[in-house]
Amino acid sequence: MTGELDVDTAPHIRQALVEAMAGQEQVTIDLRRLGFCDCAGLSALIAARNTARHHGTTLTFRRRFLWRDRSLNRA
Repeated sequence: MTGELDVDTAPHIRQALVEAMAGQEQVTIDLRRLGFCDCAGLSALIAARNTARHHGTTLTFRRRFLWRDRSLNRA
């Protein structure tokens, strides 16, 4: 992902992630070029993680910032 993951983009990203995970055993989301992520964006990432768990998909986040990792692991 590049740019911003916020209240405007989160619904589209959430749907794209659901579609990308369909029938996949493993999906990697690269956040290293993400410039901004608000609570709506974080919610979309948590929803993707929950969807992946529900469908038995291994979801991996490549990240740049430590807070993203801590936030996702605590949710």
